[in-house]
Amino acid sequence: MSEVQASFEAKLQELLALGRANKDVLEIDKVNDFFKGFDLSSSQIDKIYEYLESHSIIVIHNTDLEDGPSDDALLEIDDADLPF
Repeated sequence: MSEVQASFEAKLQELLALGRANKDVLEIDKVNDFFKGFDLSSSQIDKIYEYLESHSIIVIHNTDLEDGPSDDALLEIDDADLPF
């Protein structure tokens, strides 16, 4: 195993541990920051997210943390759901 591969796998384990420490939730920015020093292809990045998902880690966008519903959620509200 190459040194780069070993370093990548160690970082992946650290990321998994961080996710576990955060109640199985990680922000997408933290995931991206974790692998800043690596030159990853889009398929390798997809594999990171698949790995986290397979270990029950939820990756959320930082906008998911803001107060109030997202614009997409507002579009999904049915008029029948409105109290007025």
